[in-house]
Amino acid sequence: MDSSHHGTRKSVVREGYCSLRTLKAGDVDEHADNLSAWEQHYDQLSAGRFSGALTEFWTEETQVFLEKTSCAVRQSCRVWPDSLWFGIPVRHDGTRMGGREAPDGAVLVHSGGSEFELVTPADHEIFGIVVRQTALQQFCATQGIHSDLERLRTAGWIELDSAIRRNSVGMLQNLFVELARNPGAGTHQAAHRHLEDTVLELLLPFVESRDPAPEAGSAQARRRLVVAEIVDFARAHPDWVPGVPELCEKFHLSRRSLQYAFEEVMGTSPSGYLRALRLNGVRRSLRTQQSFSVQDAALGRGFWNLSQFSADYRKFFGERPSDTLNRANSLSPSAQYPRRH
Repeated sequence: MDSSHHGTRKSVVREGYCSLRTLKAGDVDEHADNLSAWEQHYDQLSAGRFSGALTEFWTEETQVFLEKTSCAVRQSCRVWPDSLWFGIPVRHDGTRMGGREAPDGAVLVHSGGSEFELVTPADHEIFGIVVRQTALQQFCATQGIHSDLERLRTAGWIELDSAIRRNSVGMLQNLFVELARNPGAGTHQAAHRHLEDTVLELLLPFVESRDPAPEAGSAQARRRLVVAEIVDFARAHPDWVPGVPELCEKFHLSRRSLQYAFEEVMGTSPSGYLRALRLNGVRRSLRTQQSFSVQDAALGRGFWNLSQFSADYRKFFGERPSDTLNRANSLSPSAQYPRRH
């Protein structure tokens, strides 16, 4: 097995941080070598001219990629150590793992550092998410989500409703489109953090165990208190750019408890509240000219998906973000009294 990628993970992360990297190949061996930090050996199984394409990006704790192959292929694979790989087929196509055909809705899974085998058909497309195991455990733990990674390491695949797989595919397709459209989106610290949270949240339906039903009675008072604490803290820290995982960790709540609290007290989800909080922060930056461009203001508030941000902003405030900035510029003293040369 080719070991040329062994130990390359850190250098790849530094060089390709949150930036899409796309490689195409006309040879099956060349294609097998294109995926960063994996050890792979591919054999073409069906006749025809081979064509392969790979698009990937890294965050601090994850590797995300889309792989396309034109011919049937036997793949012998080994993921980088201390990781967990989730393979999400774009469509149910008869992919086999370990000699068994994966059912519709299945998300493939295998732990890093040990070899596994795939047999994929012609015209195969699959998304892959590789995550450091301790990072995934911590991400789940801070939100009160039980994840049985020991079971996942040897499961082969997770059987889900096919609608869950299709929904995950749709979200990943949109994510890749937006990163291609905005190549610098992940270079801002806040945008990078929210991008990585987006990737990790994609994995929650695959690993989450349901919490018990919410308790009644005094829980209502507790929810009101929790929401009040969060709102007060947000008002006291106007530059705070939190995500749902950070709220769970900071206020010692499970993700489900946080959801119940905001739905009951605010009539919205915590993610909806945080989006509104960040949109207002962008608007203040534009109105007070703390940012010189709409893109900087948006990325500084964690909006890595700039087209979605623009749509949300216009729906929320009834105008485009550029309208807000242009109006602020027109009212500024420097605009009214140009400097003489």
